[in-house]
Amino acid sequence: MTRFALVLASLAAPALVLPAAPEKAPRKPGEVRRFEGHAAIRVAVSPDGKLALSAGTDTIARLWEIATGKELKKFAAHTAQCYTVAFHPTDKLALTGGDDAQLLLWDITTGEKVRGFVGHVSCVCGATFSPDGKRIASGSWDRTVRIWEVETGKELFKLDGHTDGIMAVAYSPDGKTLASAGGNDLTVRLWDAATGKELQRFAGHTAMVRAIAFSPDGKQIVSGAYAGDGTARVWDVATGKAVFVLKEIRAGVHGVSISPDGRRALVSGGTVVQLWDLRGGELLHTYSNLLSATDAVFLPDGRHALAASGGDKTLRLVSLPRK
Repeated sequence: MTRFALVLASLAAPALVLPAAPEKAPRKPGEVRRFEGHAAIRVAVSPDGKLALSAGTDTIARLWEIATGKELKKFAAHTAQCYTVAFHPTDKLALTGGDDAQLLLWDITTGEKVRGFVGHVSCVCGATFSPDGKRIASGSWDRTVRIWEVETGKELFKLDGHTDGIMAVAYSPDGKTLASAGGNDLTVRLWDAATGKELQRFAGHTAMVRAIAFSPDGKQIVSGAYAGDGTARVWDVATGKAVFVLKEIRAGVHGVSISPDGRRALVSGGTVVQLWDLRGGELLHTYSNLLSATDAVFLPDGRHALAASGGDKTLRLVSLPRK
């Protein structure tokens, strides 16, 4: 094997292996609808709450109608696992990123690929649009965060500093700050979104940091880590200190999401999705009827969530307790 091949092998993201699907589990109270047929790694919901995207182990991203559970389109251009998906905040566009190092922009009306963003050399594990929709941030197992111009596909600048692959990225609601989850370097880092200057590091996780989300007011970040740590942590952005450490999911945390009002968080991993009160760190509810809970996100109404049960190839639309 050449030296170059050895370097690329060291940058390969760990493929997500889901358990074999058993017989379909019965619906439990609170479950509204199932979306059948996709072993999803990540899910996203459109700003108007009408559409969903799922990124799958089958290399495909799928577009769903939430009201019916109907699959509307397939976005098929990746050659390895599709790892991340995101909706544009205002336009009919979507992002997909994959283990093939591709970052792709799609027209969700036509299903056609608009362009690719070329630069990463390993898995694009996380990608998101800026709140104004003009830029894209992508995080890769090649240990870089890259900032792109949506209109042209041009790379504007690159953020270096993480010492391991980057699993997730998130913009603050005002678009001024970018957060990145540094995988096995065990840190969450904050960057100036305009200049790329590192502003802050949050350290405390003891295993791969997999997921991050900003609160709607930008004052808190929730992060989640894999097995060996298995916790979600709530950080104060101003001080860099952990406000709460949420109960361990032994199989590890795969996804985190914060409600539109900033009061609750969804933490997904193993076979469960947990609903937490962020004001006091209280566990409000646990959804446990999933096989490999790879992700869960709030809908804009704050009263429903979409959860990925990758092991049985379903997405679950659930209603949330009103507490």
